[in-house]
Amino acid sequence: MKIKVLQHDPAVHLPQRPGDPTPVSRNLDPLMHPFSRARERTRALNAAKMDRMFAKPFVASLEGHVDAVEVMAKQPGSLTTVASGSWDGGLIVHHLARRTQLFHAAQAHKGKVSGVCFSREDRLFSCGVDRTVKAWNTESTDPDALSVYNGKTPFNSIDHHNSDPLFATASNIVQIWDETKTSAISNLSFPTSAETIKAVRFNLSETSVLASVGTDRTFTLYDIRTGKAERRVIMQMSSNDLSWSPTFPTTVLLASEDHNLYTFDIRNLTNPSQIYKGHVAAVMSCDWAPTGLEFVSGGWDRTLRIWKEGRGHNPEVYHTKRMQRVSSALFTSDARFVLSGSDDGNVRIWKAKASERLGIVTGRERAAIEYRESLKERWKADQQVGKVSRFVPHDFDSCPSSDMKQPATHAQGSLPGKQTQAHHVGCSTGQGREETKTHTGWRRQAQGRAPKSCRYRADVAHTTDFCIHYPGQHIPFRMRGVSVAVFVLLIRRHRLHTSPHFDNDLRPDMLMAKLTVPPTSEEIVVSIPQEHVLLITFNRPRSLNAMTPQMSEDVARVMAWFEDEASLWVVVITGAGRLFCAGADLKAWNKNEQSGKPQHPDTIVSQLNGFGSISRRESKKPFIAAVNGGAYGGGTEMVLNCDLVVASNDAKFGLPEVKRGVVAIQGGIPRLVRLAGQQLASEMLLLGSTISAEDARNRFGFVNVVVPPSDVLPTALQLAEQIVNNSPDGVQSTKRAMLLTTKHDNEGTVAAHVRSAESLDQLYGDNIKEGLKAFGEKRTPKWNNPGIRTKL
Repeated sequence: MKIKVLQHDPAVHLPQRPGDPTPVSRNLDPLMHPFSRARERTRALNAAKMDRMFAKPFVASLEGHVDAVEVMAKQPGSLTTVASGSWDGGLIVHHLARRTQLFHAAQAHKGKVSGVCFSREDRLFSCGVDRTVKAWNTESTDPDALSVYNGKTPFNSIDHHNSDPLFATASNIVQIWDETKTSAISNLSFPTSAETIKAVRFNLSETSVLASVGTDRTFTLYDIRTGKAERRVIMQMSSNDLSWSPTFPTTVLLASEDHNLYTFDIRNLTNPSQIYKGHVAAVMSCDWAPTGLEFVSGGWDRTLRIWKEGRGHNPEVYHTKRMQRVSSALFTSDARFVLSGSDDGNVRIWKAKASERLGIVTGRERAAIEYRESLKERWKADQQVGKVSRFVPHDFDSCPSSDMKQPATHAQGSLPGKQTQAHHVGCSTGQGREETKTHTGWRRQAQGRAPKSCRYRADVAHTTDFCIHYPGQHIPFRMRGVSVAVFVLLIRRHRLHTSPHFDNDLRPDMLMAKLTVPPTSEEIVVSIPQEHVLLITFNRPRSLNAMTPQMSEDVARVMAWFEDEASLWVVVITGAGRLFCAGADLKAWNKNEQSGKPQHPDTIVSQLNGFGSISRRESKKPFIAAVNGGAYGGGTEMVLNCDLVVASNDAKFGLPEVKRGVVAIQGGIPRLVRLAGQQLASEMLLLGSTISAEDARNRFGFVNVVVPPSDVLPTALQLAEQIVNNSPDGVQSTKRAMLLTTKHDNEGTVAAHVRSAESLDQLYGDNIKEGLKAFGEKRTPKWNNPGIRTKL
């Protein structure tokens, strides 16, 4: 008789090794587990709640500084060594694991330490406002510096080359230094830039490439192989810091004053690749994690935020009651911790993952952690799971919603919220409740920033729109339910001027991409600093911008294009370096004379637009001259043909042609005689004398405004902005009438003007209707490009 028996192998049902869990047999058929999704969702919700329950990001505080911590830097190849510098000139090298000081120089610099970095040989370099760069041996107890490098201006930032013994400093220019030499080996600057550079960083992979950000709202790329600036981007507001991605060499991160962070791909700088919104005050510092998957930022809202790469919202937010404005933020080399340096003088250590357990983790614990992370990632779109993950505490719940801030184009201002206790938040765009209609909430938020005299509650709630003015731009600022005293405090803190809200639809840094600018040589730089405004810069500073035939041809092409481009309403003309224009290039002129090829009189008369294609040009569009340092010869003749002239207080003007055997024949003589009279004009024309900017304004009358040298271009752009705020049809028709007065008497001017094309465009165009309608509705008119007629 045959009997069938079930036989089981005991080894299959027993642990393979001592201590292993007993194997469990499961039926994976979905029909046998109808509640698997509900059970998994419950586990994901519990995992999210546990993540919040065990969220304790603060690790330790490193003391030692007696003033605000300004900068920090980590040592390459070390997980535990970090250097920090403070406003009192102190320099400390910390050991993070032992939480001790490896090196301390109480007076490393006289004044603020503005930058620190490590070399590949583990030497520490620091720079300060005392115009020195110092090299330190951190392994020695000797408080004296190994080397001292002296500069001419205060330094704002420093960074070391990734492999070579070179380092870069930032002041008013970028300088490249060799460790073995006491002076800079190379000076890098953009030709038209004269502002302060805030930060400079070498690329981690392309080691010859470095970038900087400056107070003129620019982000600039340099190449030390060519020894010059390669590209520049003008932002809506200035950036305070930058950081190169460690995994994507072409990606750079910018921390901006408009409360946002931007990532750019340097291969295409037309638009940012991602905008990160969440801060409610200026972002002061940023740093990538070594993995390149996340980065940290710190700002004036007293918070430290950790962002996921490519996710522009919902950062992890850390703050404490005692932590003040964060001026420096840093990821450690193992990407497990972040550091913050703040105004209260402490360097704080935080977990990069708030609920991470420190210490030894077994294999089973690691598997459970990874399982819970996968559940949260799978169910992150669930309403309940997402609500727990994006929990916003009460103190941040009353902050203005971050979607009030428009990136780059409309940067909205707001006040930071009050932080009361140390905990971890996951702030998300729009998750906070609508701000209250009374001043109480804003009063509570402002108490940490405003003096006691500003802490009061207004009787009536209100919403007011203002516009913050920077040179050449408008930034709307929404004040909703905030006391006027607190708002005035904010305005005074930033030295701003306000006016009613002005809407600007286009980003200035994107306007060049929308137009086809004629090609020019490097001697002429064409840019569009703001909407409807063209900026032409003579770029021969070493030759005092003396006009060459190539420059004249470039200007002629650009001006012809400017005349035909309806979206450009006014042009600003300036010169790079210390002089506006020194006139014609006499060396080239002398070469033509010596070769027996003098300029024929008929040729001079045939040049209808005159010197530099400007001095005799009769354009319906306004010209503004921004004269830095002065103008001579043909440069003065170009200035005389401009409608508005802004000059620096050290500027000089002259027509010294008679001293060189030539004549100011490009239109300057009749204009100067009409403006100043024959006797005053003779001082410049017959004596060849030079006059100051004050005399040009008060006696001769061809200069409108005299300002300090640093304010010349901003003032000219402000004048251009005032013109742009007017009707372009009205402006061009008026300009045509002004030109006709030099050819006709009063009656003839009126008769010729009313029949001109500009007058017909103004009379039958759309802008006259918009202006009258806006006046009746008591609003700001929105002008169209000139020349658009709806009725003939």
